[in-house]
Parts: sequence; C-alpha cells; structure tokens
Amino acid sequence: MLSVSFWVGSNFILRLVGSNLTLFVLRSTYASAILMLFCIFQFSYYFPKNVSISKLNQKIAVAISVFVVSVSFTSFFVTSYSEKEKIIEPSYGKGFDLFLVFTLALVALIIRNLWIQYKNATALNRRQLIFISIGFVVSALLSTTTDLILPALTQNSTSANFGPLGSIFLLGFSAYAVTKHNLFNTRVILSEIWAILLTVAIFIWLIVHFSIGNLLGFLFIASICILFVRSVVSEAEKEEKLARANNRLEKDKKDLTRLDRMKDEFLMVATHELTTPIAAIRGKFDMAISENMAGLNDDQKNFFVPAFDATNRLNHLQQELLSTVRIDQNKLVINAEPFLIESIIEEVVNDFKEDTQEKQIKLTCNLSFRGKQINIDVKKIKEVVTNLIDNAIRFTDKGEITIESKLDDTGHSVIVSITDTGVGISNEFKKDLFEKFVQSNRFDLNKPHEQQGIGLGLYISKHIVELHGGKIWCDSTIGKGSTFFFSLPITE
Repeated sequence: MLSVSFWVGSNFILRLVGSNLTLFVLRSTYASAILMLFCIFQFSYYFPKNVSISKLNQKIAVAISVFVVSVSFTSFFVTSYSEKEKIIEPSYGKGFDLFLVFTLALVALIIRNLWIQYKNATALNRRQLIFISIGFVVSALLSTTTDLILPALTQNSTSANFGPLGSIFLLGFSAYAVTKHNLFNTRVILSEIWAILLTVAIFIWLIVHFSIGNLLGFLFIASICILFVRSVVSEAEKEEKLARANNRLEKDKKDLTRLDRMKDEFLMVATHELTTPIAAIRGKFDMAISENMAGLNDDQKNFFVPAFDATNRLNHLQQELLSTVRIDQNKLVINAEPFLIESIIEEVVNDFKEDTQEKQIKLTCNLSFRGKQINIDVKKIKEVVTNLIDNAIRFTDKGEITIESKLDDTGHSVIVSITDTGVGISNEFKKDLFEKFVQSNRFDLNKPHEQQGIGLGLYISKHIVELHGGKIWCDSTIGKGSTFFFSLPITE
C-alpha cells in the first residue's frame, strides 16, 4: 500500500512542482512503479504460504530491484523532458528497454505466483486471492496501456495522466478482500493509511516549501509515523497469535469432547455386552455351589468358591462402569417412590454380617429415624449404603462400625452416617474423595485383595444422593477412623 501511494503521489506531484524538480519527480514515478511491483511480487511469494524460493534467488531479486530503482533516478532511463501545453513528454535513455523488460518480468512472475498460491490455497484464501488477482491484472493492464503502449503508439504522453487511476482497481479489490474476507487486520490498514496520508501531505508541503529545517521536521514526523504503524502491527500480530491459539484450543476442546463421547459410547456398549455372559456365569456358579444342582461334594464346591467370588466382583465392576457412563451422559434416572429407609439399611447390614464376623468387627445400627416413608429410588439408595458400608469394612481391621439415621436440625432432611474405627483419610485426599478413579491413602499394600477397587463407588454415590436433592460428605482423622454422611430430603 505504501509503494502504491508513493507511485500515485509521485505522479500527482509531477503536475504541481516547479521546473527545477520536474525531472527528479518524473524519474521518481518510474522508480516508484518498480518499487510498487516489487512489493506486490514479494507479497505474492508470502501470501498465504511461502512459495518455494531459495535465499540466493531472493537476494538476486532484491539486488536487481534495488539496482533498477537506483538507475531510474539517472539519465539511463529518462534523459530529459519537454513540456507542451502542460503535458510533460519524457525523453527516454538507452536503458529504458531494460526498464520495460524488468517491469514485464515482474508482472509475469506475480501472476505466476498468484496462480501457484491459488492452486494450493484453502477456500477462504482462494476467495482472497481471486480479488487480489483481479485487482492487480486490471490495474497492470490499464497502467501499461496508458503509460507505455498509448504513448509509444501516439507519440503523446497525455494518456499517462490516467495511469494512476489503475491503482483504484488494485486498492478497491484489495479493500473488498480486507473487509469481506478478512485479508488483513483492518486496524493495521487504517493506521497505515493515516500514516501514509500524513507523510505524503507533509512531503508535498516540503517540496513546495523546501528548507533544511522543514526537511528535518519531515524526517521526524515520518519516523513517528513508522513507529506508530509498527506498534499497531506488533499489537495486531499478538492478537492474531492469541486468536490462533484460542482457535486451536477450541478445536482441541471439540476433539477431546468428541473422543470423550466416543469413549463413553464404547463403555456403554461394552458394559451392556458383558451383562449377559457375566449373569450366565454367576447363575451357573450359584446353582452349582449354593443349590448343589451339579452334585458337587464339599471339596469341589470350595474349589469353585474363589471363581464365584471373582465373578461377583467382575459383575460389581461392570455395574459401576455402567453407572459412571450414565452419569457422564446425564442418563442416570431416579425412579423415586415412598419407602422406609431403615428397611434398606437393615437389609444391607444383614448382607454384610458374615463379612464383619470374619474380621471380628462389631456392626451396630442406631436408627432413630423410623416409621416415615420418604421418596427415594430404592435400588440406588441401597447401592449408596452398600458402597459406604463396604468401604468401612474393607478399611477397618478391628473395632466397630456404626450406622445411624436421624433428622437434621431443620427437620426437613434425614441424615444417615456410617462410622468406622479404621485407618482414616488424610486431608490431602478429602477434597477429591468423590471424584472418578480417586483412591485414598487407606490402601495397605500387604492386603491388596481385601482393599481392591477402581475408585468409582463414592463418585456414583455422590451423584445418586445429589439427584435425590441431598448431599454427601466425610469427616475423618488418620488413625482414628472415618464417618461418611449423606442427607436425603423429606417430602410430604
């Protein structure tokens, strides 16, 4: 944009300056044309992706362009001029043919690069390149016709007055690509336009009122404009990097969400597929051991008991995984009905009597809340009580486990507590105790069989209680034991 403005500005100034500067400004128009084409040539290499070019070729292109621009200010291209009826007629030197060849070569290379970029670009970049290419081709054809072809054919440079109008197409199509297809940062473009207009205006004023003081003032203001544009560009680059990082994070988030959903769907299908074979194996073991339908003697039954226990643990794991997937997919449904919670607690306690007797643990129930039904999902609340009592037994070697139920202070909820005299839980693990796959520090490496688990029981219990409108929490001291509480609302 700066190079285009320089070219247009030099053509405009050519009509204003006095005769002592006319030749210099005339030569500047040709130098600015080369500079403008070289900048577009560079742009075509780097937008939207780098076209393959060696550093040596890049340096050669820069060197040739600098040479041609420098020579443009000598008599090698333009020796003199004549003025007829305010029309400036340049007299070309011996090297003007070199200027024409180099100009056409740059135009051809720009078109080549734009075509290569178009073939390899994304849909958005292709739309941008289409508008850039149309603007450049129309501008190049119009400028070449008015500045070179018509003057050569008619021996009259009047048409050159309309050459700068070709830049309107390049700037116009570029502006459309900027605003409609996000070619560049609009704020950067506006700051560059402001800096260019200010610099050009002061440059024109300097030409008309030239002095050393004015020249120093111009250089100072031009430096300020450059620093301003650089600061805006730097800020825009930071914002662009941040936007790209945010886009990558958003994409990664979507990918992770998709993978997490696929994982949940796989677990759902897998756990469902495991249900039937596990049920069949458990059923066969139960009939063979408990009902003696296979006619086994005691030694044979005892041989199959560990396999039966392992199958039960596998079934429990399968049910936990299934519940976890349902929770993660918000598909865990509560089918509440009026029921006596003490009946659930007493049933679960009775199921664990054999386990507590084996470990010589005293199991006590103090259920002060009795005789009043509350709306609960019986199966799921039984799962919560089972998980909490099972944990208490597994992490208690001696002492007792006490289960209590009572009304809270408001009388609107019933609180159930399970207290053990086990190893306790450190504060480090309390905050994450009810998250997925979290294992507390209560495991004893010497007894992995009795304390095995995958850390889903408390996570499932938490969500079941919360779906009932209640809360679950823990109070524990290392070496003294733990108490797990959960509350359930009493609805009329």
